[in-house]
Amino acid sequence: MVDPARLCLPCLLAMWPAVLSVKGASQRLFDRSTAGPPLVRQASIDGTAGPFVFVPNHGQWPDHVRFATTAGLTTFVFEANGWWMNFEAERELPPARRDPALAGGAALHMTFVGCEPSQATGDDRLPGVYNYFLGSDPDRWHTSVPRYAAVVYHDLYPGIDVRAYSARGRFEYDLVVADGVPAATVEVKVEGADAMRLDDDGALVFSTAVGEVRQEPPVAYVVDPSGGRQPVACAHRLLGSDRFAFTVDLGTLRGTLVIDPGLVYGTYVGTYSEEWANAVVASAAGTITVAGATNSADFPTTPGAWYRTWRPGYDGVITMLDPARVGAEQLVYSTFFGGVGWDEVIAMTVDGAGILTLTGYTDSSDFPTTADAWDRHLHGTSLLDVFVTRFDPARPQIEQLVYSTFLGGAGSDLVRAMEVDSAGVVTIAGDTSSNDFPTTPGAFDRSHATADSDSFVARLDPARVPAEQLRYGTYLGGALSDGANAVSVGPDGVITVGGATRSTDFPTTDGAFRRQAYDWSDTFAARLDPARTGTDQLVYGTYLGGVGIEFALAVASDDAGRLLVAGWTESADFPTTPTAFDRILRGRSNAFLVRLDPERSGAEQLSYATFLGGTWGDRINVLVPDPSGLLILAGSAGSSDFPTTRGATAPAGGGDVFVARIDIDAPPAAQLHYATALGGSLGEVLGSVAPGPRGTMLVAGRTWSTDFPTSPGAWDRSFNSGGPYNPDIFVAEIDMLPTGVDRFGDSSFGCAGRLAADASSMPFVGNADFRLTCSNAPSRAHGEVFLASAALSAPLRVLGVDLWIDPASDWLAIVPVQSNASGYATQPFPIPDDPVLTGVALYAQFCWFGATQPPPCPPQGFATSDPLRVTIQP
Repeated sequence: MVDPARLCLPCLLAMWPAVLSVKGASQRLFDRSTAGPPLVRQASIDGTAGPFVFVPNHGQWPDHVRFATTAGLTTFVFEANGWWMNFEAERELPPARRDPALAGGAALHMTFVGCEPSQATGDDRLPGVYNYFLGSDPDRWHTSVPRYAAVVYHDLYPGIDVRAYSARGRFEYDLVVADGVPAATVEVKVEGADAMRLDDDGALVFSTAVGEVRQEPPVAYVVDPSGGRQPVACAHRLLGSDRFAFTVDLGTLRGTLVIDPGLVYGTYVGTYSEEWANAVVASAAGTITVAGATNSADFPTTPGAWYRTWRPGYDGVITMLDPARVGAEQLVYSTFFGGVGWDEVIAMTVDGAGILTLTGYTDSSDFPTTADAWDRHLHGTSLLDVFVTRFDPARPQIEQLVYSTFLGGAGSDLVRAMEVDSAGVVTIAGDTSSNDFPTTPGAFDRSHATADSDSFVARLDPARVPAEQLRYGTYLGGALSDGANAVSVGPDGVITVGGATRSTDFPTTDGAFRRQAYDWSDTFAARLDPARTGTDQLVYGTYLGGVGIEFALAVASDDAGRLLVAGWTESADFPTTPTAFDRILRGRSNAFLVRLDPERSGAEQLSYATFLGGTWGDRINVLVPDPSGLLILAGSAGSSDFPTTRGATAPAGGGDVFVARIDIDAPPAAQLHYATALGGSLGEVLGSVAPGPRGTMLVAGRTWSTDFPTSPGAWDRSFNSGGPYNPDIFVAEIDMLPTGVDRFGDSSFGCAGRLAADASSMPFVGNADFRLTCSNAPSRAHGEVFLASAALSAPLRVLGVDLWIDPASDWLAIVPVQSNASGYATQPFPIPDDPVLTGVALYAQFCWFGATQPPPCPPQGFATSDPLRVTIQP
């Protein structure tokens, strides 16, 4: 035992291996005498190509077969105590014609040793049936055979179920141990493999005649009775040349242990036809609202919703879900929104009272507007106008439409982005072909000087009387086509816009990074200050790109006022910096991320620029500075080799969406803190991301995948579309911390805002680069990292802040730390390469102190970060 003490950093690092080795000796194995919480142990097997449809044996196959499925050149045949995996080298035959023991290519036979034989049942019934007409004897014909998304072995061991299914295009299976029952020794025998080994990352690898088959490293987390999620360590354990088991450290945790790394919540939303989401927000109450469009007449709506009847064409939709509820009760509100034409919601925000602000476009002459609207009439014929709408789902039906107006001219007007400030003022940007798009006196540019489209920027204040609501309106562009795709508003009211231009005379400013166009489509970035007059409003304007095509799709500003731009490029000569994560264009197109400092001049403005992607096509659609000061990126990962981090929800499969967190001030190899793909086997398109509750991120869009990852108890776990071109909406909530790290309490943030501690990478055995970080600490502040072997169930109030670390821990260390000028602090804690450390749990919290501050700051000037639980992974 190590007494609580204030230890210097060298002392702590010298003790680190010994302390962890002692704690690691307490890890437990599954055994019949050990009581524990319900356990779901997920195994994901590469080398299998889904999606899979599981078909029961109604007499069409031999009696030993319970279920069978085929996907690509892989066939699974399920028996009473396990399954065959048949990997065909050249041919593909239906399950009825396969003999598992004689299959061509290679066959692996996995059986659960000592289990109780199970009949197995189907789970998650899929639409449609199969008919088998075998020979000329009608007695051998089997019709209306159902289709399922999963197979469940109930009580394969006492109190343990096994559920087989497909996710992210691969075969997966879970072990589910009921709460309060002995956790049986789960042992799996493998026949047919030439060899079996553990890979460096903990994956189980089977060598076969057709190549290697990988069972991904097992991971797990506990869902406690309050809904909180606590990760636990889980690993494969070899039991000789042909058997394996699982090792897990549950500690004292109780509750449902779910294995689906990083995925907190996932659900489909939709019906037989087509629907998609472009926007997602989380309310203060924890509900998730998505908005987009549908052409489904039976899209789910709720009693009391504003409008429950679909009008032929595409209607806007607004749907609110409450993940804290169960199943069908999660759908708390859903409505159609629009008129007789095309209506689509593009962007959305929510305020503290739960009122939604929406923008999008419509060609419906009867689109709903309110009496206090700035403009109640559609302009043009069969052309799109912008709309801005306020909606309150908590009001009675007829009163839910709080505000709604058209905004546009006689041409086509397309909004691409929106931001709403704390006063409720709405700023939108997009492109327009209207010669009469509404502009305001003194605006930067009041003339549409091209036969193509110009960018537009507009600012609307619905709280004013109609004639005064349009606070700002301007064109932005040159002689050819221009389009704004992103907008951001600073605290000083300056508007940042990003997009693409074909104009060689796009307006730029003296000293800008680049003032000449390279090709027929370049990225542009601009800043407008509506408080100035005329051409003085353009405070910054630059081209950005190379000799190929590029588009800016997201913009933001950091705390130092520097400009952040992200999108995609086809230019191999796109400008990058020596500090970049990746300086090479990997495929035809890659995502890019750039930071510009307008306070500098010319080439010196480029303080950071990188590619991000693989060998196919990738793009960043969303850029969000997160509470820790790092950047969250989201977009489309067309590349199957898109870079993801160890311990993420899933590797890229191509055609997925991705979410990443990056620290562009770190050394290149350490910049990518977290990157995960999200999707199924048939492709997804990102609509939007938004900060969620508890430090998570919400992700929404459209999916064509029948195996998109969903969570237990989600509102809808089945793909609903009836055709190959009809996507469903997907909604997901992702924990952005690496596997093995989770938050379990709140910070006491003083005047610095929420201090969200983070980890640089997954805490696995042998990770010499593991670091704890805090990116929004007070500037140049002194502090300490508390590290202990135990935490408190409720915080201890000390000097006005909440301390979650147990001062009576068996082991406690306090390490001095200092933040830099930007408020960034990092503390290395290298993890030794010793397997006995697997499952060790430590608890950490940053504490910062400085000069006394006025209320509401704590009197002593202290501030503490979110506490972290760090569980070392194999």
